[in-house]
Amino acid sequence: SVRATMKLGLIYMSVIGSVFVLFPETLISLFVSSDSTVVDDPQFMRIGRTLMYLMTVWGFFDTIILVIVGGLKGAGDTKFTMWFLALVAWLLWIPGEVVILCAGGGIVEAWIWMTIYVGILSVGLIKRWRGGVWKHLRMVH
Repeated sequence: SVRATMKLGLIYMSVIGSVFVLFPETLISLFVSSDSTVVDDPQFMRIGRTLMYLMTVWGFFDTIILVIVGGLKGAGDTKFTMWFLALVAWLLWIPGEVVILCAGGGIVEAWIWMTIYVGILSVGLIKRWRGGVWKHLRMVH
């Protein structure tokens, strides 16, 4: 069921998110060569920690999206999921990223916007699921 899958997904993301929040420096250092001094740069580590925190929030929203989209598609609500995901991406997320890039924003601003974007997707998909339209769709014509 979607409810059971959601619980499992959120438990999993809680574990992963806890690791991201509690040990960001350790995780970041895994992607830096041993002869690099970049981990000694406070700005690099500050940005890295910020991105790990944002990825944690993003991960919770993405878990919701993956589970509900799977449930909606399984219930036959494929047209809605396709249009909703495409329209929100093209009308909200991509223009926002273009504005961030044109305004001189960096990776942190881009990830903040992407986190807001997946949050909006999550809210819209939760509303669709709770609305129950999918319960009345005809699967075979």
